Amino acid sequence: MRNSLRFGRDAELVFSYALLILGAIVTLTGWHYGLGYLNDIGPGAFPVGLGVLLMVLALMSLREASGSGEAHRIAPVLFIPLGIIAWGLLIDTAGLLAATIALIALYVFGEPRLKPFGGAVLALSLTAAGYVLFVLGLKLSLHIFWG
Repeated sequence: MRNSLRFGRDAELVFSYALLILGAIVTLTGWHYGLGYLNDIGPGAFPVGLGVLLMVLALMSLREASGSGEAHRIAPVLFIPLGIIAWGLLIDTAGLLAATIALIALYVFGEPRLKPFGGAVLALSLTAAGYVLFVLGLKLSLHIFWG
């Protein structure tokens, strides 16, 4: 079961190169739309930023893939971004606690070194820190429970 979420170095290299090419295509396409100015952002600013970010991540993945011949785990690549997306989707409707629990639960699936009890402690402490920082400190209108 543990080896079911692994893939080889060659597959990671091919995927990283594909992401690098995709990032370049997105960047060039966005560049043609126009970036605009800092006070008047154009329609191409977001695609260019996203494409550059994708190329940077692809280069980091290429560096990691070419560094060793070991198989790498794919679970963090899947579950950690899903946790971030779930947090972003749940923060307004379900509240800070539920969104943070969803984030950490998906993180626990992607990182086997973190056990469920440690994940629960991490979720509660991140919720408390987020409440103190964002609600009390920055006066943002986030709800702990249902928004």
